[in-house]
Amino acid sequence: MYHPFRTMPSVNDELAALRAQGAVRTHAQTLSAKSPRNLTLSTPEAEEAALKAKREADKLKKKEAEERLRKNQAGMGDASVKHSLEWRGKKKEDMERAKQAREILVKGTATAGGGKGAAAAVGAGGKEG
Repeated sequence: MYHPFRTMPSVNDELAALRAQGAVRTHAQTLSAKSPRNLTLSTPEAEEAALKAKREADKLKKKEAEERLRKNQAGMGDASVKHSLEWRGKKKEDMERAKQAREILVKGTATAGGGKGAAAAVGAGGKEG
């Protein structure tokens, strides 16, 4: 209860009162019970076995990661080849269209009375011959 003339207790007094209640001790015991140290290894043999199991798991994870990396690199190579083939096909189509356009142009100029000189000029890439 609050009394106007009573002074505040010191920090040491408050800590002593908390220790006497046992709340701190109970809380500490609960935390230590949940700590991983109490749940893990207790003997050198068990520690060795756990370390060995961890190393084996790490090796397996590394092997899986390397395998995924190789698969991805192979996939990238396939994509690159596919892109290259598509590009070559498009280039070939463009060349065919240009050839057809030249042939149409040559036929058109030959029938328009341009004569052999004009047709030869267009067929030779625009150079007079």
